[in-house]
Amino acid sequence: MFRNQPTLLSQLGRLTVATWVVTLACITPALSQQLELLIDLEPGEGAGVSSAPFFVAADRLYFSGCRENSGCEPWTSDGTAAGTLPLGDLRDGPESSNPRYLGSTTNGAVLFDADDGLSGRELWQTDGTQPGTFMVANIRPGVGNANLRPQTFETLGTLAVFQATNGTTTELYVYDTSATAGPQVLLGQHGRPLGSLESTLGRLVVTNSPSGGHGDEAHLTDGSTVTLIEDYNPGHFDGVSPGFDRHATSGGRVFFVGSDASGEQDELHSTDGLEITPHGLIAPGQGDADIDGLIPFAGGVVFTIDNGATARELWFAGPGATPRLLLAPGNGHPTPNDFIVAGNLLYFSARTNLLGDELWRTDGTTAGTQAIDLHSGSAHSGGRALAFYQDRLYFQGVAQPGGLFQLWRTDGTLSGSELVPVAIDGEHFDGKQGAVVDGRLILAVATHETGTELWILDLSGLFSSSFETGDLSEWQ
Repeated sequence: MFRNQPTLLSQLGRLTVATWVVTLACITPALSQQLELLIDLEPGEGAGVSSAPFFVAADRLYFSGCRENSGCEPWTSDGTAAGTLPLGDLRDGPESSNPRYLGSTTNGAVLFDADDGLSGRELWQTDGTQPGTFMVANIRPGVGNANLRPQTFETLGTLAVFQATNGTTTELYVYDTSATAGPQVLLGQHGRPLGSLESTLGRLVVTNSPSGGHGDEAHLTDGSTVTLIEDYNPGHFDGVSPGFDRHATSGGRVFFVGSDASGEQDELHSTDGLEITPHGLIAPGQGDADIDGLIPFAGGVVFTIDNGATARELWFAGPGATPRLLLAPGNGHPTPNDFIVAGNLLYFSARTNLLGDELWRTDGTTAGTQAIDLHSGSAHSGGRALAFYQDRLYFQGVAQPGGLFQLWRTDGTLSGSELVPVAIDGEHFDGKQGAVVDGRLILAVATHETGTELWILDLSGLFSSSFETGDLSEWQ
């Protein structure tokens, strides 16, 4: 179980973080809260929370909760035990429907796909209650899957626009969550949504292969009419690369991978719905730049590219700027991953030869891309972002080589990285993911005693004001 500060002191003693040594007893007066078990869905060592990503809408957490007698099914929580409830056993018995959350609309509808065992993976809708949870439509009759994916699912107002297959063809559908009619085919020929321009035009950007002598190009739709923005790569060639589902909306623009008539293939472009803008050549004369993982940030996008080795580099492109390299992880090491936008910083995990596996932050500049290395040298801190709350990122990491994982928080600097005084009796902190709901920090944490369950941390009064500012003057 999680204990209070005396257990933590006996377990950790003194921590060396960079060049300073901390005696945890110095913050004894500030300790008044602890990480508490919110609910134990599956008593014992079984996992009560699956690895499906958390989804937050209208101050509620939506997740996939697992029990032996009902499998993994949709659940919701308001951050209290009484308000943590199942949305139904969609697949009767111990088998799982394995919900995956796709998006939410302005009228409070949360959309997800799930498998009820009879219809395959289809589109479902919930308002956060069991009576308000239902299958929207069986788009692909029988037990086959409609192939719904978060990468090809967008919302605008009360509308959901998404790509799905009916078993014969893959088409673009529109569904009005405020109406009684089910999803309607908007476009055929593999149409897919790229992003929403609600702040400017109030319309979705889509791509499709219509008749008219041109290939995949960017179009606008309001859910009924579809208009071409520009035949960017004239003729039957593709202006929007058909093999890429990576796209993002940022700064009133939709960023996507596309090609023009110059012969350069699969480079970064964006549109404001009126025209298409290229963002310079990342791999000039080399063909495909292999752009992946577009993350909205600072009015532009952060993304990775293949550098020709086994690693992937991290880049940033602003609204009108040429893309710039932020980080080259080093040959033979993993791609930057696990991104979380937190205020004016973007946090992620990456590994380099010099520093090992660490938590990083970037402000979109090369100089502002830095590791939060909890101990010096190439040994791994293993930093992994969990959730952002009140100007601090909560993450897990180890303070010394071979040490146990603990819960930390940071303002984006090493001096402002501080240990959260909670611990597990006899084992390390193993955080899987996190979210903030109505001011409460909810974490999926794995322990030997409970398995992976929901835990909650009340942060009020947890730290002294001087410690919150990163001031270490009171520390020994």
